[in-house]
Amino acid sequence: MVATGGNMKQAGILMTSVVCGFLNTPMVARNRFPMPGLTDVDHASRRILRGLRRNERRIIFPRWLVAGSRFMDLLPIRLAEAYYNHQPTGAAGSMPEPDLS
Repeated sequence: MVATGGNMKQAGILMTSVVCGFLNTPMVARNRFPMPGLTDVDHASRRILRGLRRNERRIIFPRWLVAGSRFMDLLPIRLAEAYYNHQPTGAAGSMPEPDLS
């Protein structure tokens, strides 16, 4: 997004990326693992809309969670992979089907 965003800005188009933690939606309601930074949809929507009004290139929340992610990018790949490989995950196909009614 950073490279594309720079090119698009030259063409007069502003691109924004949203970097966030878990959102409290039916999709994550069945997760049986810790979801740090779980944010309600109303708060997330307000934060995103505020960022768009301000023409922010990157909308980040919660900041502490994103800071940890950015730190992981600084680690040697083997250490980062070792950490991520020991995190809880859902089984393949365990995401609930959305209720579209």
